[in-house]
Amino acid sequence: MHKRIDENDQQAHTIGYRAYIYIEYAHCLIRNVNNYFQTLLLQLNAHQPSMLQKKEIYEEDLEIAWNVLEQARLFFKMKNDKHQLKKVYFLQGEIYLLNDQHADAVREFSECLLVEDEQFVCDGTVYKRIGDCYFFLGDRMMATTFYEKGVVYYNGVGNARKSREMELLLMSARDREEMGFREEEHKIGEDGHKIGEGENERVVVDVNHLIRKKSVEKGK
Repeated sequence: MHKRIDENDQQAHTIGYRAYIYIEYAHCLIRNVNNYFQTLLLQLNAHQPSMLQKKEIYEEDLEIAWNVLEQARLFFKMKNDKHQLKKVYFLQGEIYLLNDQHADAVREFSECLLVEDEQFVCDGTVYKRIGDCYFFLGDRMMATTFYEKGVVYYNGVGNARKSREMELLLMSARDREEMGFREEEHKIGEDGHKIGEGENERVVVDVNHLIRKKSVEKGK
């Protein structure tokens, strides 16, 4: 479980306008970890495990991203800045997704949809993320529901390429639901490749132990 900062006005005032920088910094760190994941999966599939040696570095990056986003969340809740809060919700959802905490990711991404502001991230992207989370949770019905929402969204804005991508995900989720597909037997990565047994089966950047360790050190 990720550690939440106690919310109070004094702490929020202390953070101040650094919160804007925190969001941009966290965004860069998360994007960097996402790129690492894609490279790692490709190298593992090609039997080149050298990237695993850098895993701890990226775990630290996610820990930093989480902690600065918690600071930003506190500040923007005090300011009631929904535009910035939507960024925080989405990025923390991304961290949960990277950490294989899909139910927590759904909660954060759902918060995004409550904010009618698409400057930072469009609702179509959020629908896809939620659909992916439900897919990995084994809830094919909810996965298809959100992939369908994504198709409707992209059709509405006239983005045929994105609409087609969502249709493919929708067809995949429906096929697996009909076949009684079980997640524990097979896993599909976000790039559509199967992750096999052994090391390839579960490549997760785990930041939980780092956050717990930091919490203990602060209490000393």
